[in-house]
Amino acid sequence: MDRSIFGNPSGVLVEGPGYHAFVSGPIPPNIEYDDRLVGELGRTERSLGELRATVESFPAPHGLVGLFGGMEAVMSSSIEGTTATFQDTLRWDLNQMSSEDARRLRMREVLNCRSILLERWPDAKSGGSVDNDAIKQMHRSLWFDVEGNEAHSGEFRLHQNWIGGGRQISDAKYVPPPPRYVSTLMDDLEAFLNDPPDMPGLLQCAIAHYQFEAIHPFHDGNGRVGRIVLCLMLSAQARLAWPLDISTYIKRRQLQYYNRLFKVSTCSGWNKWFEFVLGVIRDAADGSAQRVRRLREESERCKKMASTGNGVALVDMLVERPMVTVPQIRSRLGMSYPGAKNLVEAFVEMGILAEAPTKRRPRLFFAPRILDLVGG
Repeated sequence: MDRSIFGNPSGVLVEGPGYHAFVSGPIPPNIEYDDRLVGELGRTERSLGELRATVESFPAPHGLVGLFGGMEAVMSSSIEGTTATFQDTLRWDLNQMSSEDARRLRMREVLNCRSILLERWPDAKSGGSVDNDAIKQMHRSLWFDVEGNEAHSGEFRLHQNWIGGGRQISDAKYVPPPPRYVSTLMDDLEAFLNDPPDMPGLLQCAIAHYQFEAIHPFHDGNGRVGRIVLCLMLSAQARLAWPLDISTYIKRRQLQYYNRLFKVSTCSGWNKWFEFVLGVIRDAADGSAQRVRRLREESERCKKMASTGNGVALVDMLVERPMVTVPQIRSRLGMSYPGAKNLVEAFVEMGILAEAPTKRRPRLFFAPRILDLVGG
């Protein structure tokens, strides 16, 4: 790690055997509330307020928790190199994927990420705390049934890790704190998460996410666990009806995301980091509001075409899960098999559903317009 770039670090460099590591400083930092930052905070709060207002006009918004939570899991995992899409998770849920394809796409990691987010969501929404035990459990769950990654899951690391540079720590771009510092730093972060000073909640989210990534408390999986915590914190702070898929927008600015994190460590670039996080949150809120409005319009259009009670119920089902099978519809709507089959055929005729190619049975159908709207 090049010590010369740490011109005004937010922590201290400590020496190890043949390398230097960075130990982040205490949080919160001294924040300079200049006009730019105040303006960014105001604009982001307005975007979140508009999203809340849009949600209030959407029928049964709780049905979108799985939709947006699933997209967040897919995009957060993709930042770490997985290639599964949102449609792949829908296929998996309907037993429409081979084990070979699942391994190739690293589906287990994506599904574990989704499970953590959706399981933790109700508690986060109700204001539940996030402590170190919960963070360790998230990490343990992330690596459940993932071959080769279970040995150290759920425990803070006992060995030095690093970022970049391949096999040589001397070539690393960033070396997190040595293991002896990790527990104390995580205890301080836990206190900050659950008893923060008087400050804007959005800045608390940004500070906590930086600190977690700077500590890098686990051997692997730090990015995804850190973004799960960020998503839960943010959605609770903003009083949202479902998880905000913030990783969709981080992914679009991935290099800037890493650079802004790094600049906090090397140059105490807190305000630039705040501006980046607030911009991502604002983009996510605006994007979510737009998708929800379009989903509502598409839902209303399809319901007018469907007309029958079961048809309307199927439209609601498609908004939640835009990929279905006839047996699934039969079970969900309490219909006979012939009735569910006839309903699907009518939806195909109207263009609401299309048949997806699959080598498996039962036949698979998807709602193309809805999938396009949610970015699937």
